[in-house]
Amino acid sequence: PGGRPSANLLTLDDIVVREWGDTAVIAAEWRFRRGEGGPVQRGPCTIVLFRTEGGYRIVHTHFSNA
Repeated sequence: PGGRPSANLLTLDDIVVREWGDTAVIAAEWRFRRGEGGPVQRGPCTIVLFRTEGGYRIVHTHFSNA
């Protein structure tokens, strides 16, 4: 909803999810392509979520180029 269409593409691959009580941690590899046919950039990422009455909420993200 909103904004304008973009040819950019961000995906997550090799996703691993671990849960500890109301906290979940996702580790994955991000891949980003700017525009159609552009070079693919990639790196590791971590997303931390906390469970609330309304569902999971992202409380922290980290993306690296390493």
